[in-house]
Amino acid sequence: MQFMSIFNLKRELLTSIFACLLAVFLPAGALADIAVPLHTGEPTASNTNITLKPEAEEAAKLLGLEDQIHKLLDLKNSGKAEALYSETLKLQLSIIRKIMTAGLELRTTAARFDREITFETQVVDKLSRERDLAVAATNNANFLQLGILSTIIDGPLAQSHNPTNNRDANRLNIVSGLMVGGFAALALVEQHGGIRSSKAEPNMLGQSLGFDAPAEVKLPPMLWAYLNSPSPNSSHGLTRREQLIEYWKTGKALSINIKKQSTREQVAVLGQHHHQWNETIKLINNRITMLFDLRAMTDMLNTGLVELLEALD
Repeated sequence: MQFMSIFNLKRELLTSIFACLLAVFLPAGALADIAVPLHTGEPTASNTNITLKPEAEEAAKLLGLEDQIHKLLDLKNSGKAEALYSETLKLQLSIIRKIMTAGLELRTTAARFDREITFETQVVDKLSRERDLAVAATNNANFLQLGILSTIIDGPLAQSHNPTNNRDANRLNIVSGLMVGGFAALALVEQHGGIRSSKAEPNMLGQSLGFDAPAEVKLPPMLWAYLNSPSPNSSHGLTRREQLIEYWKTGKALSINIKKQSTREQVAVLGQHHHQWNETIKLINNRITMLFDLRAMTDMLNTGLVELLEALD
């Protein structure tokens, strides 16, 4: 008991000394700033004014939620959210439900892009393996004929004292040289790869390239509106789709000329200029690159949706 009394006395003494130091060194009014207000049961208005970032404002416009979101933010900024708790909760749940639905639609579209990219990648991998096998077989045949014919030429024919054998050696040497050149040219042609065996189907690039694409490869209306609107941070006023097409034309990311109508038809598998023999490794690789770019552009809508959720939190 005596020990506890001494301990309590020391604690009170230290507390008093600390309070004196705070009163001396802290400026006037600082203690009031760090004081914790008591809970009185009344709603307290927040000093923070919640505003939407440009990306969130654009996402709200695309979802048709501008009026609802601004109404909710007005309730929160004015401090009436707790007083009108039921109305605020109902409004917030309705907004969040629509945002999450849009997020699921965006994820579904990304999965469709992933499916097309995966399928095209498998096709180009198969064509690359067939090309490598053909080139290897051609080179092996070239070295094989060169080894066999050189053995015959430099062996029994060249070492013979018979003029006829010497003449045949020279002729065979010419034939071997022509075969070396022929096999080398064939291997060079085979480097471009063959033609895909499976039929190519229209893909999700068609709508963005200006074609009337089938319904199954069209973007959802929300994403189509997003692509055809300029970014809030854009300084040149181009829509996202126009930016993407301009990048494909001038960015040196593609090895095909996307400015040509026929090339656009071939890469989108739409129009009269696309034929099965157009489906080469070069074309498919460029198609995969464009699908990646288009998917990345549509995925940027996630930024606005996330910022919208953060503003409503």
